[in-house]
Amino acid sequence: MTRVVVCRAAEQSQPLLDALTVAGFEPLLLPLIEVVPPLDDGTALRAALAELPRFDWLILTSPNAARAVAAGLQPQPGAGESSGVRTPTAAASTTLFERARLAVVGSTTERVSERLLGPVAFRPSAANARTLARELPLADGDRVLAPLAELASPDLVEGLQARGAEVDAPVAYRTVVPDLDHERIAEAASADAVLFSSGSTVDRFVSLVGRDAMPPHRIAIGPVTAAHMERAGIAVSAVAEETSHEGLVAALLRTLSP
Repeated sequence: MTRVVVCRAAEQSQPLLDALTVAGFEPLLLPLIEVVPPLDDGTALRAALAELPRFDWLILTSPNAARAVAAGLQPQPGAGESSGVRTPTAAASTTLFERARLAVVGSTTERVSERLLGPVAFRPSAANARTLARELPLADGDRVLAPLAELASPDLVEGLQARGAEVDAPVAYRTVVPDLDHERIAEAASADAVLFSSGSTVDRFVSLVGRDAMPPHRIAIGPVTAAHMERAGIAVSAVAEETSHEGLVAALLRTLSP
């Protein structure tokens, strides 16, 4: 059976692991990143979300950003609410967007955002921040709230600012490197294929197994990750046409077909 390495964070990998199993593969989880709160514990994000009616657009570039926004919209302990964690439903959350429209990158982010926050108003033709910055229907002077990862590329913010938008980009989350045992790393190096979901997973995988020990089939979730792989000296076997676990599995099947 073809063994396939999944490099996503453990808490976000189950749909992909299930899809690989259904497709007849043997998935091997190698969680190269872990998603954690920002260093300020979300203070800047919550402050920006408190001003949400003043923004014209709320942009989410990943499911992690959508989850961080959903959590940031919850009442904080001590503010007359229970300290239990609650997830807003889309129906309950639509009232929060009196003015701001929701724009997302990618179909997976769209699904998560609609489930947690409400209807998505815009999704660009390609699932990357540069295309979103170019295609977003902006009016001059629009205010944009774009919660991002701590080490996010500046493409989105710079692209929007170049078009005259006023952009607030608080840190929504960070990714850190979890501890991994040597046996699991050796298993990953001997696998048949590896699925990369971000540039950071590419860098971490290379640092652990080296370029020469890379599995023969290397699949990128999108063109940005594929370009990162090429800059790292890694040959790209296939690029998912859709930035989702379904897209990754489809790209893997195309690569392995005669």
